[in-house]
Amino acid sequence: MEIFSLSLIALIGAMSPGPDFAIVTSYALAGSRKKALLASLGISLAILIHIAYTFFGLAFVLQESKILFRSIQIVGAIYLSYIGIKLLFSKNSSANLRVESSNRAFITGFLTNMLNPKASLFFLSIFSQMFSCNDLFFLYTAIIVMITLSWFSFLSYIITHQTLLPVFLRFQKGIMKVMGAALLFIATLVLFF
Repeated sequence: MEIFSLSLIALIGAMSPGPDFAIVTSYALAGSRKKALLASLGISLAILIHIAYTFFGLAFVLQESKILFRSIQIVGAIYLSYIGIKLLFSKNSSANLRVESSNRAFITGFLTNMLNPKASLFFLSIFSQMFSCNDLFFLYTAIIVMITLSWFSFLSYIITHQTLLPVFLRFQKGIMKVMGAALLFIATLVLFF
């Protein structure tokens, strides 16, 4: 029952609109399934790191150290603002994303999730409620990472599918602007709330 609950929470967390969703969608709308998948892989690696340090108690330290936590929030908000402004005000943001290297897509996905301090709190809250046995740490970690990677890979595939991509591309400029505005809004929430 614990594994089912964890899987459901991980899926809902992955599917929730937020910075990770915006990054993967942006690369997919730029027409690059490969870059969207690499961004998904970067997000999944960051989640693996969040889980590891949460499990070993660093999330608790972050939560207790207001200055350190606030510093990470500020850096994360600045990074999200940078990406949001890039998407919102670029005349041809999809062309810019197409030109970026594949490594850049991976790094963008990784940093977007890694600099989100709410991720550590999310995993701290999950693990404090659900971990009844430390022996299952690796199984739980694998489940969360695989669900995240599977969801974002599925999203990458659906958006870049040859029959659906033209539909998305028709609204691409508006979607990219909405994603940019959403990232700026999230950055503002991180900074002021």
